[in-house]
Amino acid sequence: MAKATKIPPKKKTNKKPLKKAIPAKHAGGRPTRYLPEYNERAVKLCLLGSTDKAIADFFDVAESTLNKWKLEYPEFSESLKKGKLQADANVAASLYKQSIKGNVTAAIFWLKTRQPDIWREKQIHEITGKNGKDLIPEPITIEIIDSRNKINAKDTDNESI
Repeated sequence: MAKATKIPPKKKTNKKPLKKAIPAKHAGGRPTRYLPEYNERAVKLCLLGSTDKAIADFFDVAESTLNKWKLEYPEFSESLKKGKLQADANVAASLYKQSIKGNVTAAIFWLKTRQPDIWREKQIHEITGKNGKDLIPEPITIEIIDSRNKINAKDTDNESI
């Protein structure tokens, strides 16, 4: 007969569990890959003109994950906004300088985007009805007469004769 061997109990240690970069906001699921240093990188990527898709690819996550980070980490969202706003301002300043220097294409683009009501190529034609009224026809009222009532009334008239 084989002897049963006892497994000794695990020793208790004073080791603390490893800390995550950012604690999860909810229990369960995969831990986030977001790190606070992504904020600075996001600004730089936006200054280079990167789209959200390109930024997600850089961080090796799906674009939906990037959108989730924007909601869960306001500082990350603000970093993206800051970088995109600065990039747009840089392009606008460059475009303005080019238009001032005589670049006709830049000047036309600048005017079309800054004053679209005056400079846009698309023309809007409005068509109205008589005396400037809408072209929608006025409603027609149709009266439906129940012919059975007339027949019954005639029949009763004939019976009394």
